[in-house]
Amino acid sequence: CAILVVMFHMPVASHWRDWGFIQHSYLFVDYFFVLSGFVIAHAYSGRIGTVGDAGRFLVRRVGRVWPLHMAILAAFVLLELCRLWFRFDAVPPFTGDRAPQYLISNILLVQAFGIHHHLTWNGPAWSISVEMGCYVLFALMLLAAPRRFTPVAVVLAVAGGFGMLLALTADAIGLVASSPTS
Repeated sequence: CAILVVMFHMPVASHWRDWGFIQHSYLFVDYFFVLSGFVIAHAYSGRIGTVGDAGRFLVRRVGRVWPLHMAILAAFVLLELCRLWFRFDAVPPFTGDRAPQYLISNILLVQAFGIHHHLTWNGPAWSISVEMGCYVLFALMLLAAPRRFTPVAVVLAVAGGFGMLLALTADAIGLVASSPTS
């Protein structure tokens, strides 16, 4: 699945790039979200019962994701500074999706929550932003309904499945114009 996501993102002219399966391989990102949800729920559903437990969980999740995210973001900022200093290409520095005003949302990992009308700085980092939001919702759900976690999770999963089915059906019959954001 990971290789298929990579093949989708490769802007290489190749015979396999035109295959419908490859063109829709961005959907495997959703597969990884679902798989990650099962793993996290299995590992932590019995371990988060207090606000302190939730805080420790979130600190661990941020500690796993944020440092690498910041390193990549810093590399993008450095690239823009090099554009500014050395004028090595025709792209104006710190414009478009790499404008300075988008830095704060990227630093806080909230760039995927409709704050901007497009992907900014490191486009694929939208998935990390969503992942962090899901971690917060997971911890809040366990705090709000610890004994009812499984039924609540099942209802949300079924509702999400129906929502995806409706969206895919509407897309398939041409009711909505969609484009992948990954």
